[in-house]
Amino acid sequence: MGRLDDIPIEKDENVPAPAWVVEGVVVIHDTFGRGIVRRVGLYERFHTVWVEFDEGGVKALAPKYAMRHVREVEVDPGADSPLWQSSRWTQR
Repeated sequence: MGRLDDIPIEKDENVPAPAWVVEGVVVIHDTFGRGIVRRVGLYERFHTVWVEFDEGGVKALAPKYAMRHVREVEVDPGADSPLWQSSRWTQR
């Protein structure tokens, strides 16, 4: 038996993050809420995005599945801002 590193990964299983997903970008996730992209890279040969969320800590997300639930925040009012609590900043 060989190592798992010897097994090729199908291209459609290893989708990279979109170009706008870079370290420092503030994002909103449908489930986890507001977060900041902390790292974009590979984890065990798979493209991964690490996001530190306000509530819930750091999560490693696979772009293939997560990008449909993540969008960039163009203007970040900050977690303490009253604007943040409005429906303008949250998706229901």
